[in-house]
Amino acid sequence: MNRTTMRPLGLFVALCLVVTSSVCHAWGYAAHRLINGAAVTDLPPDMRGVVIQQQAALAEHGPDPDLWKADPAERSRHFIDLELGDRTGPPFSHLPRDYAGAVRALGADSVKKMGTLPWQIQAYFDKLVRSMRRPSDSTWVIMAALGHYVADAHMPMHATINYDGQLTGNRGIHFRFEWWMLDPHLGEIKTALAPYVPFWAYDPLDVAWRILLASYADIDTLLAADTAARTTFRPPIDAPDGRRQPDPQYDERLWARLGGIAERRMDMSAQAVAGYWYAAWLKAGRPDLRRAPAPPPPPPEE
Repeated sequence: MNRTTMRPLGLFVALCLVVTSSVCHAWGYAAHRLINGAAVTDLPPDMRGVVIQQQAALAEHGPDPDLWKADPAERSRHFIDLELGDRTGPPFSHLPRDYAGAVRALGADSVKKMGTLPWQIQAYFDKLVRSMRRPSDSTWVIMAALGHYVADAHMPMHATINYDGQLTGNRGIHFRFEWWMLDPHLGEIKTALAPYVPFWAYDPLDVAWRILLASYADIDTLLAADTAARTTFRPPIDAPDGRRQPDPQYDERLWARLGGIAERRMDMSAQAVAGYWYAAWLKAGRPDLRRAPAPPPPPPEE
């Protein structure tokens, strides 16, 4: 993809700092805000004009699904452990792509344990189309939540049973990649105003699977970088009680190896979120969303 003008994400970093006084963490809170806010800028002009007034709200509500803790089924909607669905490995061709087929092949309990992220993306795409046809304040929350799930699909460790490197001697890589190494560099991250990718030309579920398979392909790179840092520097230091924790010296070395991948994945996330939003808007009949009121504040963070 040809990259053109680079835009800083400092505006959305500032928004993140205003919205919460707690530590911002990517793919949990901060990056979801950054990605949703940047996705508005990535929209084609016709849709951008009818949502730009809610750019801050879409960013603010980016973390919402991580805060929906009252729903016990929510956790499984943020990931898919692809190896549990097909132990033959990539491209996991024996794992049915449709939800009903996966349930028939694996059983409902096994599908829930594996994770349901691609089908959650499809479900929220359809939910957004329905909401856009009768716009309300909830339309913005649904739109932000769809952005959250699409962004989760771009995080490589959301696609594997080895989600924290616990199977390969890389324990802690999940938070270290998406939060601890990234947090000090949020203000430096830029995304490209690249030529728009016509995601609306594809089936939403098919695109979700494409994203997840591409994410899975980056897992070995993350694990190798962590292994190299442990070998050439030292392992990260855990808390006295054994819990994983930030290790600024170690995290800085990991950033030197993986910062480019993190930035690229956030860039791709913003473009994909914009693509899904635009596809939903077109399918809904290009409604004028400017009459939809602003959403209520997001759930409180813990």
